[in-house]
Amino acid sequence: MNTITANLTALREKIARTLPERLQRVLGYFVHEPNLGSLEGQDPIGLLTGELAVNGHFQEFLPPEVRPLLAEHRAKLKAA
Repeated sequence: MNTITANLTALREKIARTLPERLQRVLGYFVHEPNLGSLEGQDPIGLLTGELAVNGHFQEFLPPEVRPLLAEHRAKLKAA
């Protein structure tokens, strides 16, 4: 079990919900760009806020400077 998983499982969600958001994120409820730590393509903080939708929309947590390059690449793939 890696450190992040250990932190998430060591503290019950009920208790984690009572902590300040910054501490929740230190415990591992965050996404490190470009998608490391996402849960079904969503920010895992949603587990604590109730905003995480199972089988919801996959969100890419990409830096702004990468998004145009990815869009261009996808357009080329679609045109091929």
